[in-house]
Amino acid sequence: MAVGPDWCPSERDWCPSERDWCPSERNWCPSERDWCPIAFTAQFSVDPARVGQKATLKLDHFVTNIGGGYNPLTGIFTAPVSGVYAFFLTIMSDNTKWIEVTLINDGVHLDMAHADGTPGQSFLDQGSLLVTVHLNQGSKVWNQQQGGASSLRGGAWTVFSGFLIRAD
Repeated sequence: MAVGPDWCPSERDWCPSERDWCPSERNWCPSERDWCPIAFTAQFSVDPARVGQKATLKLDHFVTNIGGGYNPLTGIFTAPVSGVYAFFLTIMSDNTKWIEVTLINDGVHLDMAHADGTPGQSFLDQGSLLVTVHLNQGSKVWNQQQGGASSLRGGAWTVFSGFLIRAD
């Protein structure tokens, strides 16, 4: 692994486990200065997935949950450590109507994805967003239905991902 600028980790900075991540609930490596990777990708286990008006999207099947920050029961990511994170959301409408979903950090709306399904036709649409944001340890990030349809396409059609870019 190449070493970049001062703040970039070198190969020796990663946790010494089989999968290069820490199994510790506190998500840090044996050396106090070496933080473990934090990353998740979640999707709905059903298709279509029903979501209520103004409800948090509870993507209940995770593909990856390194660091344990994403809770599939609540749909909320809680930052295990302070730092800069990236979040990506893609949604697919069913063919009933449009839907809007907002990415929220501790009650503050960060961005919105819009997908415009066409009623009575076989037209499905996808909307996406990508946000980078600084989070403090314990900060929460989630997606909330803001308007339109009360269902989305599930499985790999609607995906929420996030990862730590750099710990403080």
